[in-house]
Amino acid sequence: MTFTPRAVCNRAGWLVLAIALLSGCGTADAQKNTSKIDGDKLLDPNRVIEVRLELAADDWSKLCRQSRDPAAAFSGLPTEDPYSYFKADLWIDGTKIQSVGVRKKGFLGSGDFERPSLKIKFDEYEQQDPIKGLSRLTLNNNKQDRSQVSQFLAYNLFRDAGNPAPRSNWAHVVVNGESLGVYSHVESIKKPFLQRSFGDKTGNLYEGTLTDFHPQALVNVEVKTNEMENELNDIKRLANLLAEDGELDLEQLDQLIDVESFLRFWALESLIGFWDGYSANQNNYYLYFNPKDGGRAAFIPWGADWVFTNGGPFSRGRFGGGDGDATVAYGQSILANRLYHTAGIPERYQATMQRLLDEVWDEDKMLAEIDRVEKLVTPHLHRAQSETPQAMDEIRQFIRNRGDVVRRQLRDWRPDVPAEPRTPSHFIDLGHAKGSFTTRFGGNQAAAAESSQAELQIQLDGKPIELTKVEVRAERFQFPRFGPPGGFGGPPRGFAGPGGPAPPAPVNLVFTGTRGEGEPITITMMIDAEKFARDGGDPIKVTGSYQEGQRGGGFPGFGGFGGGPNRSVIGELALEKSGTNEGDAVAGSVDLQVVETRGGLFQPPQRRGGDSPRRGGFGPPGGFPPAAGPPPMRAPAGPFAGGVPPSITLWSALDEDRDGTISSQEIEQSASALKRLDRNGDGKLSGEELQPRPDSQQRN
Repeated sequence: MTFTPRAVCNRAGWLVLAIALLSGCGTADAQKNTSKIDGDKLLDPNRVIEVRLELAADDWSKLCRQSRDPAAAFSGLPTEDPYSYFKADLWIDGTKIQSVGVRKKGFLGSGDFERPSLKIKFDEYEQQDPIKGLSRLTLNNNKQDRSQVSQFLAYNLFRDAGNPAPRSNWAHVVVNGESLGVYSHVESIKKPFLQRSFGDKTGNLYEGTLTDFHPQALVNVEVKTNEMENELNDIKRLANLLAEDGELDLEQLDQLIDVESFLRFWALESLIGFWDGYSANQNNYYLYFNPKDGGRAAFIPWGADWVFTNGGPFSRGRFGGGDGDATVAYGQSILANRLYHTAGIPERYQATMQRLLDEVWDEDKMLAEIDRVEKLVTPHLHRAQSETPQAMDEIRQFIRNRGDVVRRQLRDWRPDVPAEPRTPSHFIDLGHAKGSFTTRFGGNQAAAAESSQAELQIQLDGKPIELTKVEVRAERFQFPRFGPPGGFGGPPRGFAGPGGPAPPAPVNLVFTGTRGEGEPITITMMIDAEKFARDGGDPIKVTGSYQEGQRGGGFPGFGGFGGGPNRSVIGELALEKSGTNEGDAVAGSVDLQVVETRGGLFQPPQRRGGDSPRRGGFGPPGGFPPAAGPPPMRAPAGPFAGGVPPSITLWSALDEDRDGTISSQEIEQSASALKRLDRNGDGKLSGEELQPRPDSQQRN
């Protein structure tokens, strides 16, 4: 009798079946799982892929509600990653991949509570490698890329210039049967990308988010490969070289990074108006030390979802040129700034920018691509993406104008480069705070004070601070609105969407005490309400603000506009009793490090001057003194469209002479200054009136 594989399959017996399977017998599903999806086809720029996710409704709600602490991120404080994976089934163009991990990703607009940006990891729960050339999916919600084309066009330009950059196209994302609209499907910067781009995936890869190569800020540079054995020696060498006084040693620098590649990277960021990239904002970049290039590093762009613009929400005096156009050469980052002030580099930069204009910047090609993409994505747009046509037109206009603008700036050559780089966010240790407390939860401060008992020991600079009348309160707090519904600054009230109801407002735990001379000291910690409601168990990691004296006008945790040092606390909260209903007993203890943030996004702008010599170093602790106080603010777009801290507008109104200080005379004139903000003349200041206005309207 002749046995075919199929005949063997039809005979019972596990041993016979196992032998048959090894010979090629199996079900259709088994055969399906062994055939990989082609990653190159999945990134085909001529199509929108269909991505469908199914997961437990409660898990999706939890995923949507997770969020980062923006105050900690902007202040350079270490924070735990708040995002966790949830098990889901995935369909890509109808092909099912079971038991993948899905989590929220990103910051600001990416952290949307209704349409979050997503990472999908194939092997989080099962050992599987279903897509050739891709280890995971990165899906950006395009909340800041309102045109749907910024990332696609930007990364294409970097690759056309000969620099490594991720590939991208688009995905129509559906979760639990509900369409979330068009997402950018961007190639993840992982080992498959490194192998494809550099021919080697074994080197050290770093990601930078609002940080730079400063010896005190390296703790904020995220290690992405070789995590266990990497001692950061390569970026330490780079940071130490850039921190040296005197002329930058180009020969030594070129041994650490590919300088020619960086010149193209730097010039392209400036050409496309990438105000939130490395050169301008010390943000959104990867750095890879390539063993195949003698260990030299190359920059990789990331987060290009708000480009082809003349500036971001804080653009005036920082990212824009004097005529309102984005400058021909950004220079706030340490590497770009030090290079610009190195003999011979400005000429090399000019030549690099000219080559990009001649060989890479093709207006007709880019405009045709926008037209093509518009037809491709329009059928899949979400109701929240109604501004796409207008945003595409804005990018078309930028592209039509940009070449002439940059050529004129190259001829005039007065780039808006600071004399010194911006010191990245980092913190120094000031001391320690430790205490215990009991109180009642709720907004009735008198009742809470009557029932509360607290003790707090603070030591700063090795000296104890004597406190009297220590009180504590725990109450609900809602973030001020920083953006549109679902955006930065917390979810709107009454939100309901695919992720379910908005997370409850966080809890404020506030210690107040008085020094012997009567000066108040306040420690405020903002805590996730769901974590706070679970008493007992492991301590909760917390961050918060540390305030000496009466609170000024600045927004706690963001610094730079409050007029005083930006001091914070980092540590743990251990709860013995807790609850978030009015009158619930709350008891526990805190163990906190007191730190002071230096530099960063809200560091006052420095004096400009392309011809100013650089004398080395990074200036005094806390950055350099302001040249003209906080900059006048343009009306923001994108994630800040709903407003930025009202304190910025108030400071701008009161600081008439722009010297960074509100003088006694300006205090005397404050009533008149505030009345000017009352545009409708009703004698009150609304939230809309406290939002920054275009420059031309600031003083009317």
